[in-house]
Amino acid sequence: MTDKRTFPNELLALVFQHLTKRDVLNCTYTCWAWNSIGNERLYYKVYGNSNDRFRKLIRTITRTPSQTSVNIANGMPRQLGKLIKVIKLQRDYYFHANSRWYAELLSTLATATPNVHTADIYGPNISPSVETTTGFDWEASLSSKWPHLRRLRIAAGKPTGDLKFCANNMATLLNRLHYLDIVYWPDFPDYLPPSPLIVSNIRMLKVAVQDKPSYDRLKEVLESCQDTLNTLTLSWSASTGSLSVDDLITGLPQLKKFGFSYSISADLSISSFGDHVEHLELIGSHRLVENEADRKVTSATLKTTKLRTLRVARCEHFVDYLADILVANASTLQSLYFTGDSGDLLIEGLIDNNAHLYNVTTLSFECGMLDDLKAKDLADIFPNVQFLEMTAGPFSSVERWITSKTLGKFQDLKAIGPITFRELLDPNGYTLAFCDMERTLFLTDVSDG
Repeated sequence: MTDKRTFPNELLALVFQHLTKRDVLNCTYTCWAWNSIGNERLYYKVYGNSNDRFRKLIRTITRTPSQTSVNIANGMPRQLGKLIKVIKLQRDYYFHANSRWYAELLSTLATATPNVHTADIYGPNISPSVETTTGFDWEASLSSKWPHLRRLRIAAGKPTGDLKFCANNMATLLNRLHYLDIVYWPDFPDYLPPSPLIVSNIRMLKVAVQDKPSYDRLKEVLESCQDTLNTLTLSWSASTGSLSVDDLITGLPQLKKFGFSYSISADLSISSFGDHVEHLELIGSHRLVENEADRKVTSATLKTTKLRTLRVARCEHFVDYLADILVANASTLQSLYFTGDSGDLLIEGLIDNNAHLYNVTTLSFECGMLDDLKAKDLADIFPNVQFLEMTAGPFSSVERWITSKTLGKFQDLKAIGPITFRELLDPNGYTLAFCDMERTLFLTDVSDG
């Protein structure tokens, strides 16, 4: 006789989403049904942020099926490795990726996790003179074993001595990806397949430009994916040649989101961000005195009139112009993210312009000079904000300065971020919801959306 009291698996999965992983782990000991559903959450995303943890993960998912399987509804076993969809091997692998054993474990991991669609990994640095004369074969070791892989972030530790980041046979993998983050693999162009390069499915790309060769290969990549690419993030450190940013982005008709970070010594040319960009992020070098690169970036930003999202961080030289930029984009701007020491000057500039940005519903504002009076000014300038992150800076989290009366000035407010909540003078009196503010393109995790 069928037990009518069985809790639907779909509802149980929803309940588990609201539990901590420790609580879900305890639930997996209840029965086989709960074990199966609980493990789907526990093993969806896995981390290998230390040598020991990575090895333990490999041991867990490569044991015999009877040791690692979980029962599903029809009683058939399912291996834990097949539940894994997202893998992150974090920064400790800067120190652990310099040998053949890491390359072999990476390949073993891929064999045991055939359903991975997102990976954040360090590439193996190999010493040809000691361990092998061949590079890491991405097709044989990873790509063929991860047929569903669409999002990939690769970082490479700086080679020392005769160690080098080896990468062979990447063409198939690159052509399959939708998201590629190689900002922390500055030598990536050296390992690209020869021309003609085909990466026609990439929609989101994060990459570093450090010299003319890397710039030229990037142009090839962008030409190949010009019909699909909608998000591009550049970390610019090229210091000679005044390489053109315009030549990279003007031929991208689908480009909607553009992030640009440049070093203090960057040499570049740019006239505009084009007609298609709606979401713009700028991260400067935190200098107060602007140089030629700053002036060119500022001039290009002053030409924008259709931005829906603007993120500005460490651009202190930029503040004198930012009020004008916000006013120019007032009819379309919906989200503003500002991080800098001169936020008080920005507020004064907006007041001088008698600016009221009625369409902005998401505001993130971090400034060490913020106080209760300036927060009220923000409420007057952005009267229709619904989602708010407001903080006096990373070192102010132990202090509480925001009053409930100030929050009340944001009359349409629906939710605040956790940092703002920690700075409320009366947190017990807060009755609205909480929200996780969207992070910048440069900080966005490969597994975020």
